[in-house]
Amino acid sequence: LCTALVSYWAKEALKGSEWAGLDWEQKGLSNEQYAIHEEVVAAARAERAEHGRAAAEALIDRRTAERCAAANGATGSSENWREPDWTTAGQRRDTAPGTPVRHHAV
Repeated sequence: LCTALVSYWAKEALKGSEWAGLDWEQKGLSNEQYAIHEEVVAAARAERAEHGRAAAEALIDRRTAERCAAANGATGSSENWREPDWTTAGQRRDTAPGTPVRHHAV
């Protein structure tokens, strides 16, 4: 998931799409994924200047996969990240088993 999200948004930033200006939460990224995104986009822009767009997109795919794998998905660093409601346990990590989970409208 990390690789798919980060590489998608990095490619959108590289081509300057109108959606590239969304913030990290609107893109569905954790703080750590966003840091990877920013690093990868900077490297891709430099690569594009030297070797063209195809090389830059290949760099995005390669670097994002490496960084996301090294960070084990990079999901745990976001203050706003929470486990999906559909998990089998149905419990947040900071609650004891059997504690009701309250869901808030977003």
